[in-house]
Amino acid sequence: MDSQKNQREKGEIDKKYRTLVDNIDGAVYECAMDKHWTMHWLSDGIEDISGYPASDFIDNKVRSYNSIIHPDDRSHVRQAVEHGVKQNDHFTFEYRIIDSGKEIKWIEERGKGVLSENGVLQYLSGIILDITDRVQTQKAARETERKYKALFETSLNGIAFTDMNGHFLETNRAFQRMIGYTEDELSQLTYYDVTPKEYHEEEQTIHESQVLERGYSNSYEKEYIRKDGSRFPARMRTWLLEGSDGSPCCIVATVHDITKEKARLESIRESEERFRSLFNESPIGMEILDVEGKIVRANEAALEVFGVKDENKVLGFSLLKDPNTPDYVKEKIRNLEPVSYESEFDYSLVREHSLYETSKSGAVYLETHITPLRMDDESDIEGFMVQIENITERKQALKALEESQERFFALFQQSPIGIEILDDNGCIIRANSAAQEIFGVSDEEEIIGFNLLKDPNTPEHVKRKIRNREPYRFNSKFDFSVVKKHNLYKTHREGVSYLETLITPLGGVGNSKSKGLMIQLQDVTERKMTLKALQESEEQYRTTLEAMDDPVHVIDENFRINLTNPALTKWLEELGLRSDIVGMKVTNAFPFFDDTVIDEYRQVFQAGIVHKTREQNQVGQRTIYTETTKVPVKKGGQIVQILTKIRDITKQQRNQRKLLRSEKRYRTLIESMDLGFLFHNSDGKIKSMNPSASEILGISEKEGLNSKIQELDIPLRTEEGRNLPPSGIPLNICLRTGEPSKDVVCQIQNKQKNRHRWVIMRSVPLTYSKHERPSEFYTILRDITHRYRAERALREERDLAQNYLDIAGSIMVILDPNGHIEMINEKGCSILGYEEKDIIGKNWINTFIPRRLRQSIREVLEALSNGNPEEVERMENPILTKGGDERIIEWRNSPLYDEEGKITGIISSGIDITARKKMEEKLRTAAETANLYLDVMGHDIRNDLQAIIMAADILREQLAESQDTHFFDTIIEATKDATHLIQKVNGMKGFLFAPLSDISLPDVMGVVLSDFKNLYPYMDVELTKRVDSAIVQADEYLYNLLMNILENSAIHNDTTNPFVRIQIEKLGKGYEVSIADNGLGIPKSQKEAIFDSNRRYGGVGIPQALQIADKYGAEITINDRIKGHPEQGTEFRIWLPKAPNVA
Repeated sequence: MDSQKNQREKGEIDKKYRTLVDNIDGAVYECAMDKHWTMHWLSDGIEDISGYPASDFIDNKVRSYNSIIHPDDRSHVRQAVEHGVKQNDHFTFEYRIIDSGKEIKWIEERGKGVLSENGVLQYLSGIILDITDRVQTQKAARETERKYKALFETSLNGIAFTDMNGHFLETNRAFQRMIGYTEDELSQLTYYDVTPKEYHEEEQTIHESQVLERGYSNSYEKEYIRKDGSRFPARMRTWLLEGSDGSPCCIVATVHDITKEKARLESIRESEERFRSLFNESPIGMEILDVEGKIVRANEAALEVFGVKDENKVLGFSLLKDPNTPDYVKEKIRNLEPVSYESEFDYSLVREHSLYETSKSGAVYLETHITPLRMDDESDIEGFMVQIENITERKQALKALEESQERFFALFQQSPIGIEILDDNGCIIRANSAAQEIFGVSDEEEIIGFNLLKDPNTPEHVKRKIRNREPYRFNSKFDFSVVKKHNLYKTHREGVSYLETLITPLGGVGNSKSKGLMIQLQDVTERKMTLKALQESEEQYRTTLEAMDDPVHVIDENFRINLTNPALTKWLEELGLRSDIVGMKVTNAFPFFDDTVIDEYRQVFQAGIVHKTREQNQVGQRTIYTETTKVPVKKGGQIVQILTKIRDITKQQRNQRKLLRSEKRYRTLIESMDLGFLFHNSDGKIKSMNPSASEILGISEKEGLNSKIQELDIPLRTEEGRNLPPSGIPLNICLRTGEPSKDVVCQIQNKQKNRHRWVIMRSVPLTYSKHERPSEFYTILRDITHRYRAERALREERDLAQNYLDIAGSIMVILDPNGHIEMINEKGCSILGYEEKDIIGKNWINTFIPRRLRQSIREVLEALSNGNPEEVERMENPILTKGGDERIIEWRNSPLYDEEGKITGIISSGIDITARKKMEEKLRTAAETANLYLDVMGHDIRNDLQAIIMAADILREQLAESQDTHFFDTIIEATKDATHLIQKVNGMKGFLFAPLSDISLPDVMGVVLSDFKNLYPYMDVELTKRVDSAIVQADEYLYNLLMNILENSAIHNDTTNPFVRIQIEKLGKGYEVSIADNGLGIPKSQKEAIFDSNRRYGGVGIPQALQIADKYGAEITINDRIKGHPEQGTEFRIWLPKAPNVA
């Protein structure tokens, strides 16, 4: 009976044990401690982990458990179990297995050896847990922490963490560079130690009223004290960070050094004064006219031409009343067009007509340039710049030109560089001695007429350049055997030469006739051979050095080491291992490697590919992590050796745990900063963005994911108003170079608010070591809208003066006493063929004066610098352009003096005879207007007339059978529409030539609303005026603009209670009119088409309104009356600039 009872109890225990095991999230096992880990018993949970049923492993029936353990982890597993059994203790360790789907999973195993009564190991018992998700989560956390740490360290702004008492906890490198202290030094200081006392009270107020109250501060400015005692200005913002219990734990501040920004503002103020003086001191006669042609300003050089000493004597004098001014020039002035001309100026006519009192008599010949003045491309013309020069003596320059030509041909023959002159067909018409030597001929006549386009030595792409008369530089091989084979000409040279060739078109400037091409040749055969040998030697040397950077050893086919480098020897000694390992088998030389390493080497010998692994090794009591790269070395096509590079990554593994702890801190920092951050993958697509970036761009993070910046449909414009090309976007520069980009200032359009913002963009690669190529990038967006507008206001006055110089028809250049260029205007850059940045700082004589004249020009500068300008005030000399040709310039020179009367430089102005191009803006505008009305006549009116014809046809067919009159209604309605359109078209006659004047916007709106209510009495109209007075510069067609928009709100409104709401308010430097209705609304696609002349949907009202607004410099935008609900109606916003003469 007891035996039966015991059996029942044992069965109950087994049943409970099995139930417990089946509910464990893992696999319970009993196994032998042999090389296969033979399973005696294994729960079904192993199938969820490995994909194999438990029965496969029992007694190794199908596979052993050891066979699914990752080969790299098997020795680690065995060592861990043996250690636990030896200590008679539980063992716990982690390793990898390969499941039935060939996927790697991470395992945590816990167990213990079961001993007999006499202490002999019977079997192992334990549990196997799947920890793959936990390992992957930890890995992702470490990667995120590494990214945010790199961002913290590479940030351009200073970042500092302090405790609640102001002691520094952590700072980045940018802050340390700004302040001059190391991180250890800052850890001994408080926030107040580096802040001047006069800021303490203000910052305490900000801390209490903003940071503690709402968690962050507004952006504010202050000064910091550097370690050396100097100060620097900064713009900063602070945030309050909370601990896990919700209480404040520390303060984080971002600091931006604004030293350069302050200096730039000061520079703008100083340069404004300087450019103002340039007008007065210019040696070229300059006048400023108003739009009626009357003189409002004149410099001393202009007064000298007029023969007066006092500017007031010519103020108000009109060129339109001067008989010396040709009639066609007067017409140009009336039409506000630029004009350049030469004419005789007779002083007797001035006296005869009593124009003004002049001290001069007789007649002179003047060259005059008249240029309209406007602040930018979109503003109205405000007056004219007039430049006048006495060119009576210019005719004498013709003789000097002939003499210069003779000197040129002398230089041509003596040049050590081969020079050929080709005609437009590519035939040689001149060749100097050096060119004859290169061709291997003794007489120029032997190659005259030889055509380079028929020379097989001339590459085809070069022939295209010659035919197109394009400048081009190239290197090529010249084979003299080809010359002899094709009997091109008789040459005494043989073999092959390498030539460096420069092609330069001659003449052909503007409308002038082409004068052929100049070819410059230089034999570079010897230099090319030398460079090739050097490159081959350098490549071999670099390969050897790169192989020796890390610990390296080489094994042969018997897996024995036959070569090591010093880096490996040092590493082994640091580990306390034997370092003289040449001749040893690899598993003996590195005792922490097991036999699996031999299998890896066999794979490399067989497959011939690079093999890379990571290992965890036990060296004595130390655990080290390594990354090993095995590279096959071939000889005679066979793999004879394997070069092995070992990198110790132990420190890297340990640092990952530290990175994990601070991940949350840096993520909070990025999310709370007012700088926008965009994070990109290696192909530039956005992976994530912080809230500030979303706010600046006007898009959500979801909308921006997996898009490149240029794919966001957000216009980017430069400060010059041009679209920023993709190649100029900072991220694309960073992707291309792998280096941080420079700051780029551009204008973006916020997609949500439909407003423009000015931002500074900069992109930086996220790199973690100097050897690692970046796979991630981030872009910083700093909103500078308010600052940019302030700077723009400061620049306006300076830009006006600069505009006077840039639009001038002559070169304006300022040199320092040593002849270096300090300033040059756009005209000078254009004539020389360089950008301004390539000219500033260069020596004028050495760079732009022909060699033969440099000494004489130096004497001119010396005379001017010594205060003796009389003899050299006016002169002529050639200058060299970028293309190598010469242009004769007539100069007027004058010294520049400082407040003490000391000469600080020389200002020179020069006139080039190149004709100016005619402006065609008015013609283009007129053409656009004509196209609009032609479109109306050909589309809308034609459609209405077609409706009349169709209705009439149907009526004719049915008239005898029916009394239905709705066709009459159709005819009448279509006819009225056609009449209304014709009235609108005719109402715009004279629009282009109507003068602008100051007009009261509310008064015009009152007249418009009175007429509108009579036309549409059923509309509920409400006007709100938020300004007492609103004066704009417009004409009589302002009525048409407002009425067209209002009519649109009535025509397209079929609701039961239609209404329209009008509001007038001040906005910026003008006034905004809002017209909102509750009609059918306009879909997004149709809103865009309204502004596209190629996609009109009918009617002339809106196109007319847009043309009128363009003339006033106004802007029209279209929005939903209720954001996100276009079906609830439309809101038109019209912004008109304030009249300039109104306070």
